Order: sequence, then structure tokens, then C-alpha cells
Amino acid sequence: MADLASLAGTLYQRPNRPVPISCYIDEAAECLNEPAIALLNKGRGAGFSMTLLTQTFADFVAASGSEAKARQILGNINNLICLRVRDAGTQQYVAEQMPEVLLRTLTHTQSAGNAPLAPIVFNGQASESLTEQRAPLVDPNLLGALPDLECFAQIAGGQVYKLTTSLLDLSASKPESVDGSNA
Repeated sequence: MADLASLAGTLYQRPNRPVPISCYIDEAAECLNEPAIALLNKGRGAGFSMTLLTQTFADFVAASGSEAKARQILGNINNLICLRVRDAGTQQYVAEQMPEVLLRTLTHTQSAGNAPLAPIVFNGQASESLTEQRAPLVDPNLLGALPDLECFAQIAGGQVYKLTTSLLDLSASKPESVDGSNA
């Protein structure tokens, strides 16, 4: 990580930078150190694109030593993609990153009847009321129930997407050779 941070510093000072560099770090919490944090903070200016992959928010807390430091590190990440996650702390962290929405409930009521002592006297009433309440866009428990290959993504700029992908079945489309056998 120190070598990558040094390279980023060198590239940052060049007026003509080479092509952008994409860096993917699986089990990212195991690589958390000051150079890695510097790459997250300043690497974008040098053309670095950092992608961190992890299982739980708790991994970052354990590696950094505190929840505040973990949040500071993850605060430098522009995009968040969350597949199914079972850990309640991670579910809560992801849900906190998503915006809240305003839920409006419209209630209609109506009644009709007559007076007990004067059956000819008819009365009726109709009303409607609107209530509003704020709620999380994504319920934390929903993140533990996502099907395979589905995720929520919050992209830089604040857009939130619910994505579904599929796997290609390449076994069904094997080309045949000239003699008629499968290649």
C-alpha cells in the first residue's frame, strides 16, 4: 500500500498522467493502514480508482480500532454497493447511508345513518386526512433478505438503485466443430 501511495504522489505531480489506475482490494479491512487511507483521501487526484470489498462494517471497526475511525475511512468512498449481508451492524450502516423518504398516507372515512327517534332524518359524513412521516428508503432488515445477484447501490451524487443481474449460461452455447462434434 505504501508503494501505491508513493506512485499516486508521483503521478499527482505530473501534468500529463497515464491512463487511470483501478485498484481492487478484497478483504480491504486487512489492508487498512495510513498509506491506504491516504490513497482513499487523495488517490483520485492522481487518477486512482479504489474499490474496497469487505464482508462487514465490523471488519473496518476492528482494523481501525474505533467506529469513528472506521466511519472516517468509509466516508472517503463515493459509491456503496451492498449485496445480501447478514450482519446487523453492517445492515444498519448501509441503511444510514441511504436517504430518507417522506411517506404520505391518505385516509378516507365515510359514515351514514339516521336518528334513532326520527328515522326519516338522515345524516352522512365523508372526510379524508393526509399524514406524513419520514422513513428510511431501505429497511436494514431487507439487506439480509436480498436474493442472490441483487443489490442496492448508492452512486456518487446520491442516486440509489436496486439492481438485479444474471449469470450467463455458457454451457448451452458450445459451437460445433466441422465434423459435427461439440468443440
